[in-house]
Formats: sequence, C-alpha cells, structure tokens
Amino acid sequence: MEEAQPRQYPRYVRTIRRSKRKLSIVSRWYLRLAIITFIILVGLFLVSLFDKGSMLSLFKRPFPYLISLGIALYYSLINKGSLVESVSVDYLRQEIRVVHSTLLNRQHKVVVPFEGMSWSVLPGGYSLNRLRIFPKQGDRIVICEGGLGWTGEDVGRLESALSRIVEREQWLLKM
Repeated sequence: MEEAQPRQYPRYVRTIRRSKRKLSIVSRWYLRLAIITFIILVGLFLVSLFDKGSMLSLFKRPFPYLISLGIALYYSLINKGSLVESVSVDYLRQEIRVVHSTLLNRQHKVVVPFEGMSWSVLPGGYSLNRLRIFPKQGDRIVICEGGLGWTGEDVGRLESALSRIVEREQWLLKM
C-alpha cells in the first residue's frame, strides 16, 4: 500500500485585510445601523405624507421610531459576521490567525489550526456572501463581503489561500 504524502505548503505567512480601512469595522457597523434607521424613518415619513391621516400624529408616537430601529438592528445583526479585521494564514506554523472585534470595539485574536479546519461560502446577493471558517473546536468565524469593508477581491484572495489547505465545502452540507 502506498503511503500518503504530507501536504506541501508554501513557506510564508499570507495576511489578508479588508480593503476599506478608513473607519474601523465596528464604526462601519454603527454607521450602517444609523443610515438604515434614517432611511426607514424617511420612508415612514413619506408614507405618512401620502396617507389620509395626519403626518404629525404618526411621528408624535414612539412606535415608528422603535419599528425603524428594530428593523435596522435586525438587518445589521444578520449581516454583521464576526467583524473580522484581518486573517493571517501561516503555512509554517500551520495555523490561521484571525483578528476580530466585538461591538464594544475590543479586538480579539483567534488561532485556528489547519488540522480539522474546514471552510465554505454561503452565497447570496450583493454583500450577502459569507466566507465561513469552521475550526475543529470552537465557534465558526464569518467573514462578510460588502458593507463592512471586505471586497470581492479580498475574499477571493482568502479563498485561494484557504484552498491550499483544504478544499472548499459546499454550503448545504455544513450549517
């Protein structure tokens, strides 16, 4: 029987960062939350203009403000991901280092060993593509493309770096 050859990795560390780094990823998330809330409020205001009721009576109540904030918060939390700033693939140590933030703007570093790691991409429309890294132990790490600073090119570079480690899983098989 033929012995399985160990996988040959390149001898370097590859770091992929989100391209749009003018604001921190947490600041971008809060800005997106504010913009979505504002757009929903303007939409409610326009609906109240064309409604037969008085527009001022609608905005005297807190209900429309709570609805718009709730919808914006729901949308922002769905598309939040893990708020990842950068991913370093270290082929020498055979590990992936992920730097991500919490909503309180505290940065954390997660180390994912190559052994037992898998990854997939959950497809969707614009800014809904999510590259997900599944460590053998621990929580999955979600890298969102779009509104939080990750471009399609950034995610493509990360996909090519991860493809050298293990093949991509189909998203229906890994939920």
